[in-house]
Amino acid sequence: MALGILKAAGQVPGEEEFVPLFDGHSLAGWEGNGEVFRIREGAIVGGSLDGPVARNEFLCSTTTYADFELRLDFKLLGRGANAGIQIRSRRLPEHHEMIGYQADLGDGWWGCLYDESRRRRILAGPPPDQRAGPIRPEDWNDYRIRCEGRRVQLWVNGTRTVDYSEADESLVQEGVIALQIHGGPPSEAWYRNVRIRELRPPPLGLALAPAVVPRYGRVTFDIPCEETFRNPFAPREVTLDLEIRAPGGRVIGVPAFWYEPCERRTVDAGGRVRDWVALDGPGRWQARFAPAEVGRYDVRALLRCGAGQARSSESVSFRCTPRDHDGYVRVSGNDSRFFELDSGRPFFPIGQNLAFLGPSQYVTPSRMEVILGRLAENGANTLRVWVCCSDWAVAVESRKSAWGRSWGPKPTLSEVPGDGPDTPSVPCVTLAGADGSLFRVDPSHPVAVRPDAAYVLSGRVRLRGEARGVAIELGGVPLGEAAVGREPGAWVSFSREVPARAGRWFLEGLALRLLGAGEIQVRELGLRQAGGGPDLLWEADPGRPVRGVYNPVDCFLVDHLVETAEEHGIRLQLCLLNRDLYMDAMKHEDALEYTLATESARDLLRYAVARWGCSTSVAVWEYWNEQNPGLPCGRFYRELGEYLAAIDPYRHLRATSAWGPAPRDWQHPELDVADLHWYLRPNWNELWKDAAAAALDRARFLRGEAPSKPALLSEFGLAGEKWERSPHMREDTALHHFHDALWASALSGLSGTAMFWWWEELDRMDAYAQYRPLAAYVADIPWTRSRLRAAAATTSDPAIRTTGLQGDAGVYLWLNDSRASWHRMVVEKAEAATVEGLEVTIEGVRPGSQRVAWWNTNTGQADVVEAECPQDGRLVLRVPPFRRDTAVKVEPR
Repeated sequence: MALGILKAAGQVPGEEEFVPLFDGHSLAGWEGNGEVFRIREGAIVGGSLDGPVARNEFLCSTTTYADFELRLDFKLLGRGANAGIQIRSRRLPEHHEMIGYQADLGDGWWGCLYDESRRRRILAGPPPDQRAGPIRPEDWNDYRIRCEGRRVQLWVNGTRTVDYSEADESLVQEGVIALQIHGGPPSEAWYRNVRIRELRPPPLGLALAPAVVPRYGRVTFDIPCEETFRNPFAPREVTLDLEIRAPGGRVIGVPAFWYEPCERRTVDAGGRVRDWVALDGPGRWQARFAPAEVGRYDVRALLRCGAGQARSSESVSFRCTPRDHDGYVRVSGNDSRFFELDSGRPFFPIGQNLAFLGPSQYVTPSRMEVILGRLAENGANTLRVWVCCSDWAVAVESRKSAWGRSWGPKPTLSEVPGDGPDTPSVPCVTLAGADGSLFRVDPSHPVAVRPDAAYVLSGRVRLRGEARGVAIELGGVPLGEAAVGREPGAWVSFSREVPARAGRWFLEGLALRLLGAGEIQVRELGLRQAGGGPDLLWEADPGRPVRGVYNPVDCFLVDHLVETAEEHGIRLQLCLLNRDLYMDAMKHEDALEYTLATESARDLLRYAVARWGCSTSVAVWEYWNEQNPGLPCGRFYRELGEYLAAIDPYRHLRATSAWGPAPRDWQHPELDVADLHWYLRPNWNELWKDAAAAALDRARFLRGEAPSKPALLSEFGLAGEKWERSPHMREDTALHHFHDALWASALSGLSGTAMFWWWEELDRMDAYAQYRPLAAYVADIPWTRSRLRAAAATTSDPAIRTTGLQGDAGVYLWLNDSRASWHRMVVEKAEAATVEGLEVTIEGVRPGSQRVAWWNTNTGQADVVEAECPQDGRLVLRVPPFRRDTAVKVEPR
């Protein structure tokens, strides 16, 4: 009886879940040409039987839809009538046409799915001779349309006519619904009972660990998501974010990131200990967060595909417990020339560069752990690291390729037709040579394999010219039979097993040998563990985008760097953008290339914030290493700065560097730190012979252009005329040039010490002990609360240089003998004399009893005496005997 009542009311089971899109008497919720579309007898009618329809016309919903089921009744009147229902579509700008999917109507088209204005062809549908089967001509018919994910299904009068899955993941699966009348002979399209049910996807999963974390500790979130994406790194395709409600009620947005897990270990490979980093399982979504406020946090995840329907998770919670922690590095609110930490403590960077990190570098991941430990043991607290190299070291985003190196020849990359008339072209590599030519497949990353696992190498090749086949070799030994072309111009697929072998931790020596002179075209070359797993030869993919896809192994190595820095209390300035991928696009601010480069940079910054931003060890995002200072990068810095302000909840500092002086950058309001690079080079001037004088000269120049923001000599070193490492560096076994530049820069008014470049030599020479005395000396200087200024000090010997600062809390001076410069000591073989009987006079000292500490700059030992400053504030001190340099602190008792 109940079912009979439902039928009598014109309903079917489940109909109560639908909502009407058309109220039967008005076009509320729709927009279109009112002269073409009208309402008659409770239906929408498009077109006319009184004359031809001039062009395609569409009546569009004013609301967009992603996943839904749409039901409606339709009928077509008139000879040759044609119409359709647009789904997941949009209007073309300044045009009457639409673009998107169309559920088609009309003779020869009934029940088909057509791609309007895009591919302009039927995507799916019944065979032509069956399309009219379910149709009642010139009578009412029922259309049911279901869109879920990338799947589109159509039913006409209860018969399913289409079940289509979209393979092109770049197409947005959202848009408006539109009712069409096709241009042509007199005709009418009638639509009624238009109703829709949005398909609500199940909630996202969200798991976290740990459930209790101390202040600034890391909470890691795993976010299971069954959707797949062409490029999960592209925010225009997919964004996944956390919405975090802090204990005080503030809502914090945190971006998530696509994570491809890796495993790292050290292995004995052929008698040599090597770092082994292997992809380890499928990718997944992850997020990381560090709380600063004590209490309970409630978190949910929010997924958006393109401009599509948002999907969220249930809320999960964690607690943050108290802990004394300094937090993140900031520009001081008391004195903007210097840094401070969230705790209010001053932060004075003492450190160096360690720019190139990687398995093939001097600084391997294992060596990096040792170096950071040595730095921390000796009081250094800062490293500047490139994560933007290319194919020689860590590069989050780069051109790394198995087919050549950035500094050498590379094969031709080209596009070839797909396998069918309607399939897109595909990228391939073309290798040409004589009979027997060998082409190495040599990724810049050693391909890590497991000795106890078998692998499958597969790909497709096409032979051209006189080439008759391709032998696939590993270590000079063929892997099975050669791939031989049976038909001219045909693609040949191959699959070869690489058996497990004890002691083989890396797949090295992979090559293709040409049989017969000619060309090989190669595509889809891949290596996977037997039974499945990630592709280990991703560097062999010629279609891999250069920008907007991030290297999984290098990202893992950055994880390891950041975690090791946390362990040792080292703060990082991370240089993010590979200059070679961007600089050519930065010549004109109004150019499309400039806009696209800025978008790519934003995407990478989002990824960096998501993956590494929660770490308090990350102090500064540096956009580029040494960009061209003549380029108009102001818009770039402005837009990136504004973007980071919106998406970086930790508010990291922002910087960049140039290959020459860059006052425009130093003064840009969206750059927090002014960075200058300078080297002691013979073709500079006589200053190159005196590291202290050079550091002070460059500090004065930089401070003159950036008087009120943090400023750093973020690259410094001893170099030759062509920027190579100077041979004098190894001759300077006592590291006089290093020592002098550190102390001079520390008390020059800059915000940190000069950061030396030649990290390999510093490590070989075990230079780390040079940091300890300076770190002890500057540890209690009140950088941000003493109104520091250049010290007013002179000595009784003009050859003794005074460098220092003084403020409300004291005077801090470094005295060095200009006659004992590194060049005099190392190149000219002079001997440093003992300086005796020297007096130093300091003006503007607070009258009264003073604590005077004389520092040995080589040992860090301090001898403390007392002195009385007269009422005129002119304090004269007798300097204890020293050689080369000494330092003093004068503070009121």
